[in-house]
Amino acid sequence: MKSKPHTLLCTVGTSLLGHAKNPEAPEQLKQALTNRRKQAILDQLRLLECSDRFCGAEINTVTELLNSDRYVLQKIVFLVSDTAEGTLSGQILKEYFSERRNFSGTAVEYDVVAGLQDGDPKRFKTKGLPNLVRKIGDHIQTAGGPEFVAIDATGGYKAQIAIAVLIGQALDLPVFYKHERFDAIIDFPPMPISLDF
Repeated sequence: MKSKPHTLLCTVGTSLLGHAKNPEAPEQLKQALTNRRKQAILDQLRLLECSDRFCGAEINTVTELLNSDRYVLQKIVFLVSDTAEGTLSGQILKEYFSERRNFSGTAVEYDVVAGLQDGDPKRFKTKGLPNLVRKIGDHIQTAGGPEFVAIDATGGYKAQIAIAVLIGQALDLPVFYKHERFDAIIDFPPMPISLDF
């Protein structure tokens, strides 16, 4: 019988921060996001249901996974870009999930992937993406092996998502994704991908 994953690696984008310019977003949330004030953003997020799209893709998908009975997650790692927005997103996500009583017992952290930024395409390619692969590998080893890890590849740069999906498929990890128009997360079906070590 296959082990149930206890560690979730989550690629992170800026879907939450992007709501600063969304005319449909609640006005006070937009104001907090525009000013990039972490505590004000967290205060506004507390007023919303976790499933509200204005919480952002990462909160929506991680909450859905935490509330499912498929896994008993002991650890969530948010893999964020090497940017000010990436770090802010990581800090918000860490605090948001750390303070929720119904998720107590779940360790939450964020990990900045050096070089994963959009200001320098060469650095993104030569440093950022290889560092993402290393980070995912390090977290899989820390968790005890691939059988204990799942990946939420919803947020982040398209290349970041693609690499997370590829690693997950090659190592036979559960990989999840949610498009903003989906009403539920999907898991990727197994594909004929393997790694030549």
